[in-house]
This record gives sequence, C-alpha cells and structure tokens, in this order.
Amino acid sequence: MLTKRDKNSGKTARNNYRKQRRNIILSLIYSIITCIVIVLLVLFEVMPQTHTVHVGEIASETIYAIGEVEDPLETQKKEQAASDAVADIYVADENKTNELLTYFENTVFLNIEYVSNYGNTIRGGKENTGNYIVQYDPVKKESFLKSELSFITDSVDMIKDNALTKGQKIVAILDSNPKDVQALKEWFIPKLTQWLSKGINEEQLKNAKTNIANEVMQTQVIANGNLKQIFAEVVEDKLVANSVFDAEQTEQARLMAVKNVQPVIVPKGTAIVTQNTIVTQNQVDMLNKLGMLEEGDLPYPLIIGSASMVVALLGMVALYAWVFEIKTVVQHKKVLLLCLLIIVNILIALLLKSGGFQKMMNAAICTILIAMLFNEQIALTVNTMLSVILALFLSDEAGVFTTDAVALIISSLAGGTVAIHSCKNVRKGSNRAKMLVPGVVAGVVGMVSAFLVMWTAGKEITACIEGASYSLIGGGIAAIFSAASLPLWESLFGLITQSKLLELSNSSSDLLRKISIEMPGTYQHSSTVAEMSENGAKDIGADSMLAKTAALYHDIGKLRCPECYTENQVQDTKNYHERLSPKESTDMIFSHITEGVQIAKANKLPQEIIDIITQHHGTSAVQYFYNKAKQLDPLANIDDFRYPGPNPQTKEAGIILLADCIEASVRSMDEKTPETIKTQIEKMFKARIDDGELDACELTLRDINTLKHSFLDTLTAVYHTRIKYDNQEKKDDADR
Repeated sequence: MLTKRDKNSGKTARNNYRKQRRNIILSLIYSIITCIVIVLLVLFEVMPQTHTVHVGEIASETIYAIGEVEDPLETQKKEQAASDAVADIYVADENKTNELLTYFENTVFLNIEYVSNYGNTIRGGKENTGNYIVQYDPVKKESFLKSELSFITDSVDMIKDNALTKGQKIVAILDSNPKDVQALKEWFIPKLTQWLSKGINEEQLKNAKTNIANEVMQTQVIANGNLKQIFAEVVEDKLVANSVFDAEQTEQARLMAVKNVQPVIVPKGTAIVTQNTIVTQNQVDMLNKLGMLEEGDLPYPLIIGSASMVVALLGMVALYAWVFEIKTVVQHKKVLLLCLLIIVNILIALLLKSGGFQKMMNAAICTILIAMLFNEQIALTVNTMLSVILALFLSDEAGVFTTDAVALIISSLAGGTVAIHSCKNVRKGSNRAKMLVPGVVAGVVGMVSAFLVMWTAGKEITACIEGASYSLIGGGIAAIFSAASLPLWESLFGLITQSKLLELSNSSSDLLRKISIEMPGTYQHSSTVAEMSENGAKDIGADSMLAKTAALYHDIGKLRCPECYTENQVQDTKNYHERLSPKESTDMIFSHITEGVQIAKANKLPQEIIDIITQHHGTSAVQYFYNKAKQLDPLANIDDFRYPGPNPQTKEAGIILLADCIEASVRSMDEKTPETIKTQIEKMFKARIDDGELDACELTLRDINTLKHSFLDTLTAVYHTRIKYDNQEKKDDADR
C-alpha cells in the first residue's frame, strides 16, 4: 500500500515533469521567435540597394556588382568559340572499306599474280637476270593491258624518276617473281586495313595517297623497285575516301566543348553599368540576377545564404545550451532573458550603424551581461555567434565580408573573450562599479585587434587608427550599458548574481539586521549554517556564495513567531509549545517554511533563495513531536509530521539541508569534541540518505564524503575548547 508520503512524492514528480515540459516548450517558442527576428533584421540590412534601369536608356549612375555574377553575353561568345573549334567528325564506312580491300586483294593483286605467274612460266621458272630476254607477244601484252592489268595507267605525277610506260609496266610484272608479289600482298593488305580503319575523308585523301605510296616505295619486304613503283602508282590512282561525316558525334563533341566552358564571372565591386552609357539587355540581366533591380527578382542566393548562416549560428548556441546548459533550458524565464539580451545587442548595433558609427558595434554589450547573469561558457558561445552576425551588417557593394567586417569579427571575438574572462574577478567584488572593467577590457583588446587586422589588410595608418578608436569607444558603450542595466535585468527576471548575493549577505542589510535583533538565536544558528554551507560548497565545487546567502535566510520565516523556536527562547520564557498538541506544534514548526516564502517574496529575494527556503527540510519528519504524539496515540502516522517538501533539487539546497540539521543537533549536544561531532555528523548523514532526502539534489558519494570532512572542520573550529593556562584559570576564578 502506498503511504501518504509516497503519494505526495509521486504527485510532486508528476508536477515537476509537467512544469519542466511546459518550460521547455516555452523556451523553444522564445528561441524560434528570436531566430525569426534576427533573420529578418539581418536580411533587412544585407539586402542590396535596388535601381531602376531600362534597356536602351542612358544610365544616370554607375552601378557596381554587390557580388560575383555571370556575364551571359561573354559566356555565350566563349561557348560559341569552343563549339566552332571542334572539327567535323568522320567515321570509316564499313561498306566502302570492304570494297577497297576486296578491290586491291581480288582485282589488283590477283591479276598481278596471274601475269607474274604467266611470265614465270614462259621463263621456265628462271629469274630474269638481264641475260635472258623473252620477246613477249605484243598481242598478249595488249590483252593483259585491257583485261588483267586494266587498272594500270600511265605514270602519275608523284613518280618523277624512272617513270615506266604501260608496256614497260607489263614487262616488269611479267619479269617479276611471283614470290615478291605474294610478299607484297601479305604486307600491304593488313597495312591497308589499318589505314582504312581510321577513316580517310576527302580532305585527307590526297595526303593519304602520298603517305601510303611512299610507304610502299620504302618497304623492305621485297627488293623489286619496279614492282613497288607500279603498285605505288596503283594506290595513287585507285585509293578513294572511305569515311563519311558523322553529324551525331560531331554535335555531341561540340556540346561537350560548350559544357566544359567556364562561365565568365564579373567580380564583386565591378561596374556593371557606367554612368552616361546606354544600358544593354545583358547589363539588365546581370543586375536582375543580383537582385539589384527595383522590379526584378530577389537575390535568392544572398537571402538563403545569409538566413542559413544566421540559423546555423543560432543553432550552435541552442545545441550548446541543450547539451551543456539543460538547467537553463528548463527555466523558460532565463531563456527569454538570453533571447532578449541577444536582440537588444543587435538593436543597439543597428542604432549605432544608423548614426554612422557601425565600427563601434561589438558583441560585448550583451555577452558581459550573459557572463554575469548566466556563466562564462554560454557567454563565449553567444559572443562567437554575435560577432559573425554583426559583421553581416557591414556588407556593402564590395561584398558581404569586407576588411572592416573581418576586423569587427576578430576584435569582437578577442575583446569579448577577454571581457568574459574578467567577469570572474568582477563577481568576487562587492562594488558594482567594477562592472565597468569588462567593457573597458573589451574596448582595449578590440582596439588592438582591429588595428592589427586593418594594418595587415594594407589600409592607411590613419584608417587603422580611426577603426581602432571606434572599437575602443564600442567597448566603453558595452561597459556603461552592462553596468547600468544589470540591476534592471536582475529585478525584471528575479535573477541572482554574485554581486546581488554579496549585497544580500552583507550583515548590514535591513533584513539580516532584523533577524539578528529579533531572533538572535536563529541568527547565530543561520550564521553557523552559512559558514558550514559556504565551506562545503567550495570544497565540492558548488556555488559557495549562493549557499552562504541562502543559509543566512533559510529560517527567515521564524520572524513571525521567534519565541516558538527553542533557539530564541530564554531561560525565563515559558515554552510556547507546552500549550499546544504535538500536531499543532508541528504545524507551527512547518509554518516557518510558508511564512519564510512570503517574507522572501515581500523583500524581493531571488527565486533560488526562495526555492532553498522551501527545500531546506525536504520531507523529513519532526521526530520530537512525532514521538510525543506516539505516546498519546500509538496509531499516530509519521507522515503527518513530515515537512511538505519538496526534497532539495540542487547541490546548494542539499548542502544547506545537511548543514541545518547537523548544526542544530551538534549545538544541542553537551559534549562537543571532534570525536562526538564526527559521530553526530555520520549519524545525521546516514539518516538523511536512508530517508531519500538527497536523491534529487545531484550530490555524489564523493561530494557527501567531502562534505562530512568539511562540516567537521567547520564545527570543530566553531565549538573548539580553549586551553586554559594558570593565569587564565586565576582570572576566571576572580571573575566568578
């Protein structure tokens, strides 16, 4: 069966879950709205100035390109030149190739072989050495010329030396060795196949004939010069083109050449339209692509690029917060404050730009406040994001990221980083005037950085000094704004800072003076708890200033009835609880929680301190009155004597819960030696751990062990026993 405590714990868990989910949704809504606002502000600033120009009119002004843009006319000329440079493509025609091979093999060589064999038969197989001359039949020679050797013509122009007549050619073939004819055929046909496979068009034909004929004359496969000369003349006379124009391949080659042409790009800052010249359609097209026409297309690349950059930068901050700052994400008011600070920084930067002081813009205006109100890590992330976004506002006709923009990024990054780091020292002081220090540091570092960037970029020394001076003034603006507005942000959002904690923990504050006067016992108890909590928080790396301050105010609710609590009762005062039942006494004790919350809110104490007031007893039981009730009623339920909680939700709340109960128990001990104090600390720690009161406060076993030693050291110092010397004892006796 579930106990009342279990039911309350379950209800608290469900309520916490719903609250956390609601806070995350609100944080997401704030972030999206902030992103939209910043994107719109950036686009409003980076959008180019538009112009009204018409084709054929005289330009009234010179217009420069705000970015790189393609020149369509020059690109078209370049593409046409590339296309014209591609020669017509010819391919070998298979039918023509086969016809030529068949002709040379089955007509030329076959008939030459026939005549050569005939001559060889007449000679009886003997070589014509010059000593054996056969008188051929003229009729037979004429028959050869008209039939088998009809392809033989008179000597062509290429054969200048030793030209042969038709009759001499027939005699030369009759006198040739059939083996030479066969060897020439076996060499020539593969060669011809290779030449023809590449394709020979009409333009190449003349050179092809000459080259092939020369190769025939120069071949060493046979020594018969007359036979080679005759065959070379046949090639010169009978070889024809075998390739045809391939329109498809030619078109593809030209398209590929056009495709490989790189567009002609006009650099940013180049004059597209020159004053007092006639505007062309090509110029209008380029201006339209850049989004620079009054009635033209929008500059989508610029819009999409700028918006994407801003979203990416904001996404970087959001991702960091979700991974490393989830405690901030689940507090929607803090997320709202963070978003407002970023937007305020941008608005101040735009205000400076509108006044002509854009070089004073910097991210330290809000990042110093973020470091003070949140922490250094998230401030560094926001500083990086804002430095780039502010640089976008310096875009002009020369481009988006000019030298001035780069100088702003680097000076803002460097100055902001050093300023955020210096916030650590500012938080340690109690003087709010020190809030000026980070801004001044940001200005000085930004000044040096801006000067070096512009000097490196080759700017005149006077321009470098001017830009550096503006950066210094911008840091001064950040110093004044952050110092002056910090109390406003603290008040509006109920946030707590180290400076605020220092003010609250000052013993001269009105509320602490009231506690010390009206509740001296409670004040003494709270002071000791504050000392224990501060030392313990330092030892485990928690917020020691918050722990100390919250401990000073944790029992503030006792102001409504100081005498109801034993530490404020004097010896002659009658115990208030003697007139009450155990349950009524318990309710009276419980009331210091609700009363404390009311007093804290009335005095505008930070929410973190109010939360600790509600959690510093967790769901522990008032054991004294429970035991008393048990004596009166054995069926008394311990859950009726438990604080409503919730249990501590933070390390600081857990430390104060432990320090509170341990200090009270040790104070009531008769013997306060290091050994007895240590035993009591161990006992109280075990009771709170066993009761589950530390389950939600993120204290680790190492933290708990460290806190035990820290509390022991503090309480031993508080309740130390002085060593008495002889003179001191005599003085004490005299005092008695």
